[in-house]
Amino acid sequence: MAETQRDQQPSIQDFLQFLRTEATWCRGTGGSKNETQPRYIPYSTLESYLKQERVVEHLLNALYPNGDPPDADTVRDHYLRPFAILICLNHGNFINLFTDFEHLQDNKLPFRSEPHNFPLSTTPGFWEAFKSRQWEFCPVTLRYNMGSKLDQNEILPLQFEEQIGYGGTSSVFKVTAHPEYNKLMSSSTGHGTSNAQPVCSFVVKTYRGREAEEYYSIERKAYMKLKTDGQPAPNIVCFRGSFVRNHTYNLILEYADKGTLEDFMKINQPPSDGQEIFTLWKQLFGLFRGLGMIHYVEKDLEGPRIMLGWHQDIKPQNILVKSRNDASIYGSYFLIADLGLTHFKRVIHPEQDTSDKDAGGTYAYGAPETLQHNEIETIHVRVGQQVDLWSLGCVFSEVATWIDGGWRKVEEYRRLRQEEATKTLGKDHGEVFHNGQHVLNIVERSHMNIASKGRKDDFVTSRVLRGPVSVMLKEKSQDRTEAPRLYGRTDEILREGENELRNFLSKSGSNAGSLNASAQPDLIEPSILASNDQQPERTVYEPTNQASIHQPLRAIGVPSYVNRLNLLEERPPELSLEHALVFKRQKSWLAKAHFPNSNYLLNLKKLDHVFLIDNSMTMDQHKPKMKEVLEVLGYMAKGCDPDGVDLFFTTCDHSVRRCKKSTKLLEKLEAVEFSGKSDMGASLDYLVREYEARLYGRGNERQSLLERFLTPNHRGLSIYVLTDGLWQPGSDVSAAIKHMVDKMQEYNLQKHCMGIQFIRFGEDPDAIARLEHLDTGLGFDM
Repeated sequence: MAETQRDQQPSIQDFLQFLRTEATWCRGTGGSKNETQPRYIPYSTLESYLKQERVVEHLLNALYPNGDPPDADTVRDHYLRPFAILICLNHGNFINLFTDFEHLQDNKLPFRSEPHNFPLSTTPGFWEAFKSRQWEFCPVTLRYNMGSKLDQNEILPLQFEEQIGYGGTSSVFKVTAHPEYNKLMSSSTGHGTSNAQPVCSFVVKTYRGREAEEYYSIERKAYMKLKTDGQPAPNIVCFRGSFVRNHTYNLILEYADKGTLEDFMKINQPPSDGQEIFTLWKQLFGLFRGLGMIHYVEKDLEGPRIMLGWHQDIKPQNILVKSRNDASIYGSYFLIADLGLTHFKRVIHPEQDTSDKDAGGTYAYGAPETLQHNEIETIHVRVGQQVDLWSLGCVFSEVATWIDGGWRKVEEYRRLRQEEATKTLGKDHGEVFHNGQHVLNIVERSHMNIASKGRKDDFVTSRVLRGPVSVMLKEKSQDRTEAPRLYGRTDEILREGENELRNFLSKSGSNAGSLNASAQPDLIEPSILASNDQQPERTVYEPTNQASIHQPLRAIGVPSYVNRLNLLEERPPELSLEHALVFKRQKSWLAKAHFPNSNYLLNLKKLDHVFLIDNSMTMDQHKPKMKEVLEVLGYMAKGCDPDGVDLFFTTCDHSVRRCKKSTKLLEKLEAVEFSGKSDMGASLDYLVREYEARLYGRGNERQSLLERFLTPNHRGLSIYVLTDGLWQPGSDVSAAIKHMVDKMQEYNLQKHCMGIQFIRFGEDPDAIARLEHLDTGLGFDM
């Protein structure tokens, strides 16, 4: 081994020139206050150079002129970064002392303390020099949910681009993460992406000062509590990770490219037509979901299972706007942000004391019960979660004002509120919405004026003001309906508004069909909302008792629909899958899920319920959405079937019978293998002939399914088929249905005795045609 590294050798000169080239390096973030921009070399850049043909061989030959270098392939495969660092330190000929030990390989870097067998050198401070130089080759990998305490010398592959916010204790920066080290999106995709929003754009919120650690801890814990199965909470800005370096405490958050709702209203013109207004409110209603997630947090921890939360700082500046692919600005995502004042409280049951100490927060948008005249009151005031509903109602009031007259009218509205508040409360109370007890007169007059003299093609805003906003701005906090329930009521507002808008467009000669483009935006990706513009088609046969379950689910995916067998003459109210999930998941904190218009579910108690899952290979991609459908329908059905529901699969025998827990259905779906192609005709025929056995009054080996049918009440049967419609060639579903109808006619049975619901996933044209044929092409008259 040579005593010194011979830098004059061409191969070493070439490598040193490579290191001197500016394009080799990237700029990151480092230092005690994130103020420096240290350089680092991405591993892919180093690898690209050193893995060129015979580059490593030439370097080793230069370093070992007397022969016996280490194996070039070993260096190439496992020691590239140690090799590069050693050459930089003029100790490239030490690489053979590394290749003898696996714990000195590339994947063990960075070394935070001197590793065992680290080579010794007569050069003073060789280990310290290696440790210091390694950071240039080992930037921190940004991982989802990271919470690292970083060494001052570690380099974050984040490029701070601009400061986009500043407060008394924190600063907010837009940053770009190097894609090679960006694992922040690995858990979920967040609230959509767009060409204007590369997934490498994030926000870093940095806390500094004496109370920085406290504020950072509060907000970080709030985000951690709100995660659901590793996915971002709906309509709440996504938490990606955090890091601490010396005296700075930093949160990495989702980047919203349209700024705050305040910015959004200042910069953009209000919607120009009724379709855009409809879309805007549809997206804004998602804020009820986000607030509901904060208010009711379920935790599977020891002790009480119900955790209640308060945001206490809802205002336009704390609602972020993020654009959505192929949508107008009014179809953007609206996200609740700034959880710095969010606090949580555990309770045994929601009917016990659900108040907590007032955390302060927004004043202009604060509820009357938060009005504090002196510091003593600040200590003792306790508030309920309804303070957040008041604040959101105030935000919606200003949005309605913006829709009516733009940003100047919002400014005038704020001025008039301040004038009236000064007369009743005195100076320094700002632009509040109340006089200490109830809503200001100017607020009520403004709402009446917008509702009565608003745009002719706006059929939503007046309903919002007279409905949810009037409830949220009630004088008594207990009269303000809970966020999830308000969210459930928005379905009716959208449905009625859409119908009137369609009629208006039809009468005015406009293209009513174009409503689909603006009505389609979802509240959160992936899309699972029912498309309000799609009407279910008349089909062959369905028990009338089941429509209240299936009609809302005619959209699964982007977009899709439920194939319904027979249409009710009187359509019950709709409930989208997304809304149904919200209500169903309330069961942990309200003891039982309460669905809107639940009286429509009463007739389902006359039926037994069977789920048939198409577990073919092509359905595997739809498994997440299928689980959501099964979660809702299984929960509804098991409450209506005293013997429990049955679950069957098309390509295996892993059935579940008499199941009274919807979670067991989901566990079975998760465990089953998706493979092959389904013979849907044979699978349906299996179930239909079991029902036929009931008609004949005889049993067979499948008695466990039939014995429930052989009761004095002769319970009917409802079969729910979850499928993409891609079945085996020759699979004749119509034959099974025809056989069922023939037998029912033979025995003069009423049509509610049995029904089949096809819930389609995916957009295959042949599958759509196949299911539409089952809808309209069989010609049965029942």
